[in-house]
Amino acid sequence: MTSEVLHDHVEASYITVETASFYGMKAEPTRVTVNSQDAAFTYRANQVLTVTDLGLNLSQNFTISWI
Repeated sequence: MTSEVLHDHVEASYITVETASFYGMKAEPTRVTVNSQDAAFTYRANQVLTVTDLGLNLSQNFTISWI
């Protein structure tokens, strides 16, 4: 059995994250950023924050933040 890191695979460069959802958000954020840039988001009454239109490459580091 071998253990491999996703970053080492060429295939990872073809995978993108388009949407991310965060559950259990007790309050609606006023701002969401992705890599320090404002991002489109929705917040639902069931405490789910969804960030859309990300286009993030899985082989690169990224940061999603909210306030």
